[in-house]
Amino acid sequence: MLFALAIRFNASIYVADSILEEAGIISESEEGEGDLSSLREEKPASEMTRLEKLENELQTAIETENYEKAARLRDEIKKLKG
Repeated sequence: MLFALAIRFNASIYVADSILEEAGIISESEEGEGDLSSLREEKPASEMTRLEKLENELQTAIETENYEKAARLRDEIKKLKG
């Protein structure tokens, strides 16, 4: 719950490196080094369908814990799949 409040109010969150190591969370400084999302092959934007774009945005919203945006995207995807 404290994490949600910190995010809502754009407050800084400080965590010891040992905790992040144990939790398996990649810090911003390590993001480019071992980020699994960079291993995904993505088509150029011009070749992607609207549905594929929305699904990619949904995945990004989930990864960044932007659940309000994720819910809107999920609903839009459901409409397209009809």
